[in-house]
Amino acid sequence: MNSIAPVFSIIIATHTRASLLERAILSVRAQTFPHSQLIVISDVHDRASYEVASGALQAGDIFIERSGSPGPSESRNLGLSVVRGDYFIFLDDDDSFDPEFLANCAAQLAVRAPDHKPEQFFYTNLDVVNEQLDGATIVTQQINKIDITSQDPSTVYVKNFVPNNCVIYPKKLAAEIRFDATIPYEDWDFILNAYDRMPLQHLPIYGPKIHKNSSTEAEQRGKSNESTLLQTYLSVYGKHPAPTPQVAMMRQNLFASLGLDLDALLRTA
Repeated sequence: MNSIAPVFSIIIATHTRASLLERAILSVRAQTFPHSQLIVISDVHDRASYEVASGALQAGDIFIERSGSPGPSESRNLGLSVVRGDYFIFLDDDDSFDPEFLANCAAQLAVRAPDHKPEQFFYTNLDVVNEQLDGATIVTQQINKIDITSQDPSTVYVKNFVPNNCVIYPKKLAAEIRFDATIPYEDWDFILNAYDRMPLQHLPIYGPKIHKNSSTEAEQRGKSNESTLLQTYLSVYGKHPAPTPQVAMMRQNLFASLGLDLDALLRTA
């Protein structure tokens, strides 16, 4: 175990995608900021994933092959139980970080300062990397920088605009909230569970990379979730009431733009 306690714990849930997992893990190992813990949870026994992880993990890191139903929610929940860092971040197994990401986070958060007691959680800007398969090789086609500085954080109660690996949570939340596997967009529900407890603040930095490839399992899963989108919104809105009248109005306007009466739908949900 590292002699210096980690500042960041990075949780990667994976499912039989060893080549993508390797890219995600190596992006963590390439960080210029050294004080991190890597937690990798596979929801099935997969020899290739084990070999990728075991070849890259260091002292203090954790690799778990869990039993039970497949899916990222239970894997991430298990990862939350072993967080050691002052902060934790989720990294999907098909995404990655720039090498300077954790160093820039640490500088913005003033970690290890004597009076550093985080009572909020944070989100950053991101790069969307559009890719295409050329045989067995993934080729980058275009990188789009997405600046969400001007986005009002409270609008996450209307629609989730924050990708999973852009959110930085203080350790205390690892003991307080869990993913709900019954909601297709479980990442959104998790963010709102955090926001119900503490403010959300933007950090004006880049570093998270969202890799988009229409042939990957994650892209196909996103398309399959579209069929349950309406019910997902109703479930999330019912579970997390609008924190202000302005947010409530934005929710109503979103549904009205689709020709739907949100209040009537919530009464019958």
